[in-house]
Amino acid sequence: MRIDALKARFSSMLFEFSSKEEILASELNCINNFTSVIAMLLRFFNDFLGLIGAAFFYPSTVYIPIEMVIGRAKTPKFSFTWVWLKILSWVCLIVSIVAAAGSVEGLITDLKTYRPKTYNSVKVNVIH
Repeated sequence: MRIDALKARFSSMLFEFSSKEEILASELNCINNFTSVIAMLLRFFNDFLGLIGAAFFYPSTVYIPIEMVIGRAKTPKFSFTWVWLKILSWVCLIVSIVAAAGSVEGLITDLKTYRPKTYNSVKVNVIH
């Protein structure tokens, strides 16, 4: 009887783990698709991609995982581990802000020199 209970518990844990992984994978896929579509629509691909990367890097790659580790391990506030994880989080936030500022500066620079395409030299034959 005990073995059946262990099998059931393991089965539910496996389902719980796989469902969490699927949700995370689908969220990352949505972010990737959103980034790709917007970047294809805009002329300044590299700068815009850098801006979106800077915006999504910190929350998805740093903040959420660090907060999950702190919560899961029940790390006490102001302990050695807690302080270093918070320092890492703040450093990565500063890197993301600097990267976003660089991307905005690149977009502004490119917009100053951008000239829309004109089609004055193209002859169009209209059949009546």
